[in-house]
Amino acid sequence: MNSASRSRTERIARWATAATAVAAVAIVAVAGLPARATEHLTDLPERDANAWTMPLDAYLPIGTTQDSYAENLLNARCLAARGFDWPVPWRDAAAADNALGDTTVLRPLTAGVAASQGYHVANDVDEGKSDWLVFAFPDTQPNAELQAALDTCIVAGREKHPLLSGQSMQAADVAVKLANEAYRGAVGDSAVRDTVAAWRSCMAPARVPDLTSPERMPTTTMVQEFSTGIPTTRPSEREASIASLDLACQDSSGYRDALYRAEWDRQAVQRPVDAALLRSAGDTIERRADAVRSLLDELTPPRPERYDHSAH
Repeated sequence: MNSASRSRTERIARWATAATAVAAVAIVAVAGLPARATEHLTDLPERDANAWTMPLDAYLPIGTTQDSYAENLLNARCLAARGFDWPVPWRDAAAADNALGDTTVLRPLTAGVAASQGYHVANDVDEGKSDWLVFAFPDTQPNAELQAALDTCIVAGREKHPLLSGQSMQAADVAVKLANEAYRGAVGDSAVRDTVAAWRSCMAPARVPDLTSPERMPTTTMVQEFSTGIPTTRPSEREASIASLDLACQDSSGYRDALYRAEWDRQAVQRPVDAALLRSAGDTIERRADAVRSLLDELTPPRPERYDHSAH
């Protein structure tokens, strides 16, 4: 898996932790594969349980804020070449997507997240949002000459960068849905459930009163005790120690290995109609995400000095 894919997987893991901390995930016990899932996906990535690499990773979309911000930056450069000043303000678009929980895909707790934030919601501060809102929703609309130039730039940009046209987004949205179906089915798999008792026994030293299973972490009492849903608070030593024990117990009980195999098997075999849609997208979704990131790296203006001491 390339570095762009790996960074996307890590970011998705953080989003999943945030979603789990804010609200309990409804776990659906699914026996076997989804109905009519008969077609095996091809060109699967190398299995890597540490990175939680999955068959559908290549089809998952980049966040919509990054997507639209990249196109606006491209339009600004085009307008400047035509003599128009259209100053798109600086924004950390990736942080904005993280703060929104955009394109959330369910993933289990990872070692990196446990060490840095325990069960806490990621503190992804959307710096530059206020400046962006002023730019995106101005008091006055562009004059006719500027609007005509902008329309021309939009067309020219999409002709030069056809991946920005959004034709692959339907398949990406379906991939998110299928990935979450696979995760929910995997946690209900009999082989996974058979390991939960051993996990609970291993977790006994944590003295968590409402402990049930790994996918239900953090528990209600932990959310209340540690304020895990408030990103401005920091994980306590006790929270961090429980998170570390949780991961160790998932490994020693066999839960993590069983969950990985169960989710992989569900993602790798899809209904023919879904497999056909993904196949039609080919590698477009991943190339589109890489193209957006490349434009952001090239065109994002310098971070204003006033943000130098902002919290991340």
